[in-house]
Amino acid sequence: MDDVTKKSRDIKDYIKDKNIRFSIPWDTLPDVPENPSEEMLMFVIENFKLICLTDQKELLSYLMLVFDEGSFGMLLTLIMTDEELDIDEIMPIC
Repeated sequence: MDDVTKKSRDIKDYIKDKNIRFSIPWDTLPDVPENPSEEMLMFVIENFKLICLTDQKELLSYLMLVFDEGSFGMLLTLIMTDEELDIDEIMPIC
């Protein structure tokens, strides 16, 4: 499992080393694989509904850096099709 979440850990180290300000502490960001299963993506979506808008944006920014392009695209598709989430509010501005 360590190799699967290496990119995730590297990004958290980068956030810590560069002192990037997140409202979510860097050490509590989840260790996730670059290519998560559909079940994990659904779990992420359900948890998005439980956190505030600022945390949603920051978690999505973090996941954008960790997930591969296809997985991030799938996550965005799931967010856009969920009636309780508004992609226009959540999407980070880069």
